[in-house]
Amino acid sequence: MNFGEMMLFTIRSWFAQKNPARGKPKTLNQENDAVPALAPTTEVAVIGDIHGRLDLLGSLLEKLDTKYPDTKRVFVGDYIDRGPDSRGVLAQLKALGDGAICLMGNHEAMMLGFIDAPSSQGKRWLRNGGIETLRSFGISVSDDPGEDSFERLQAALKAELGREKLEWLQSLKLWWQSGNLVVTHAGPDPMVSMS
Repeated sequence: MNFGEMMLFTIRSWFAQKNPARGKPKTLNQENDAVPALAPTTEVAVIGDIHGRLDLLGSLLEKLDTKYPDTKRVFVGDYIDRGPDSRGVLAQLKALGDGAICLMGNHEAMMLGFIDAPSSQGKRWLRNGGIETLRSFGISVSDDPGEDSFERLQAALKAELGREKLEWLQSLKLWWQSGNLVVTHAGPDPMVSMS
């Protein structure tokens, strides 16, 4: 079993555990169910969950530039929240342009939800790292902001992001495919066809 087959087997076995919402689970029968080898059409480096760590992103990009300069870079979301420099991470990723594929993560979705509906989405996003993101943009926010400040924070964030970066975030795709490799932040069930 090669590495790709092993990863697919591992992923399938995670989902083979009983889930009451889906009834009796399917399991992988090694003798009858062939696990296809991963076959992307290009070399791919899949990078996930940067969470505001520009320092680590910079180090990783240097290594990729040195050792794997022709590898397609696919970032799977969660660029923001929790770490100290979400602003820098977004700027760095956007600057990569066509040199990278950037997908939407749940943290970007939470932030965009906050921008669209601050009063209903504010608590959830700020509780999950939004405070650190706001601070990385130079926006003053207390550790426990009241709902009355959500509109002020939303307006300040929109101003700091600017139209171009906001549109870039809103345009992030949910998945990317190369050959039989599909990359996404979360969601697919290996027991159900991607289509």
